[in-house]
Amino acid sequence: MRLFILFFIGFLCFQSNVSFAQNQKLQQTHAAVIWNGFQHEWTYNHRMNRIGNFVNTRCAEPHVAHCSATGIGADSTLYSTAYTIIESPTTRFQSGKISLSLFSKEGKMAQNNIEVSIPANQYLSGKSKLVTLLNGFDMMALDRADKIQMLKIDMGDPHYVPLTNEIRFSINVALIVDCQSFECNKFNQKAAYKMDVHYLILGGNEELHSQNFLQSRHFDWDKKDNPELDQSMAMIQGIGNNQYAVATLGFKSIHLTLDQAHWMIEWNNQFKPIEYAPSSGKYFYSLDLLFNQWEDGMKKYSATPKQSKFSSRKKGWASLTAQMTLLQFKDAKLNYKKVDGNLYWPGKNLEAASGESIHQTPIFKPAKMISNN
Repeated sequence: MRLFILFFIGFLCFQSNVSFAQNQKLQQTHAAVIWNGFQHEWTYNHRMNRIGNFVNTRCAEPHVAHCSATGIGADSTLYSTAYTIIESPTTRFQSGKISLSLFSKEGKMAQNNIEVSIPANQYLSGKSKLVTLLNGFDMMALDRADKIQMLKIDMGDPHYVPLTNEIRFSINVALIVDCQSFECNKFNQKAAYKMDVHYLILGGNEELHSQNFLQSRHFDWDKKDNPELDQSMAMIQGIGNNQYAVATLGFKSIHLTLDQAHWMIEWNNQFKPIEYAPSSGKYFYSLDLLFNQWEDGMKKYSATPKQSKFSSRKKGWASLTAQMTLLQFKDAKLNYKKVDGNLYWPGKNLEAASGESIHQTPIFKPAKMISNN
């Protein structure tokens, strides 16, 4: 079994290099899809075999996707994916995906820093302003599921290198998982995950303005009370005086930190636009940052009550941080969309690469969004 896993991991690494080479044929258009985040909920709590949410426009049929796979117990997933379709005659967009591996011992941090170099082209090489956004992720166990304690995905700022005609930026991913409960293998303390990071590059000149800002939420819970949903309105101050007619947000990074490794039943990381005033430059929005370890009724009223009767509550605390990017455009059209869906996973520690663990929904394709794959 160990030789098979090593062979499989080696194959994935080879495939990652192939995928990176293929990803040099990226999409350069006047239209794109910006990831607005996700909401994920099981009917009782689990380890993470696979979890992911992203938008993918690098294919013949652009789509949004949600990935979900538990450990031993079978369960259903309820989810939502929010995204923005943007079209602009003055801004160029380029999307892609980077695959990386995360290996460590349980309870220890696995970290992978990737320096991405993309050949520039006639659409982006002359732009004075370049912006990178996180367009989603897909995290999948290579061996067996673990409980999550920390996940960090950071997108670095891009820069143009004239000598090599490249756009370069970094992607920093860190993960801590652990598993000390009855369903875990006490003789195997290794943790192995594969991570796909989806990104979007924007290029413009004076018609594009961007600025980054942080928003965080910290809370604790016990075995009687859970954290409440917080979707209160927030505001970010941009450039006013009607210099930029249209504005929206994107994710630059997401961080989830827990006091210890926990089973999870719910995780939300999603923003909703409310209002933008070009005269003042004020952008109003709400940001749903939530982690739940348990919920009332999960033992009796789950999708599989015979299995969920073994679920349990643990007290703890969570810290969720999102680095956001405010994007202001002099000329652009925005269309905000949201997809709600569900999945069913049979559990039994099955390999999460199965097609049963992903649900894809086609995106309306603007005329200018042309794939060259």
